[in-house]
Amino acid sequence: MRPLTYIALGCLAWVTYCVATSKPKVALHAEEGVAAAGPRGGNGASKRPKHLLRVRWHVRVPENTPLHSNVYVCGNHAALGAWEGVGFPLRREAPDLYVGELQVPEGTLLEYKFTRGSWGAVETLQNGAQRPNRSLAVYGPELVHAAIEAWSDQA
Repeated sequence: MRPLTYIALGCLAWVTYCVATSKPKVALHAEEGVAAAGPRGGNGASKRPKHLLRVRWHVRVPENTPLHSNVYVCGNHAALGAWEGVGFPLRREAPDLYVGELQVPEGTLLEYKFTRGSWGAVETLQNGAQRPNRSLAVYGPELVHAAIEAWSDQA
């Protein structure tokens, strides 16, 4: 064999050895704080980053909702304000219809309620009783139709 052939085969063997014996890089998925394995796998304890899935809300409000009210989805996820009274804002599409859309990682369990910007104006049942949290497990794109029965400050 020619000397250049030996050099080329030696380089190929060295690159193959380096790739086969290198440790996989581990990245941190920013939203979840979960270690994600590099392209060659991981140590078994890390997880792949989750796909982001779209959640859309179409929310009907009661007739007595003040005309220029803002409506929010407030809940357990950071995108929903982490249970602050002002969470994810919905936009008015009609006098009694508010809509909004956000993306969350696949497998997210959302618990939430609707407010008009504070817990003093939170949704309630028609009789004024406290409404249990709404919940949604996100495993695919979601379209949520919701109707608010009453507001706590107008019951």
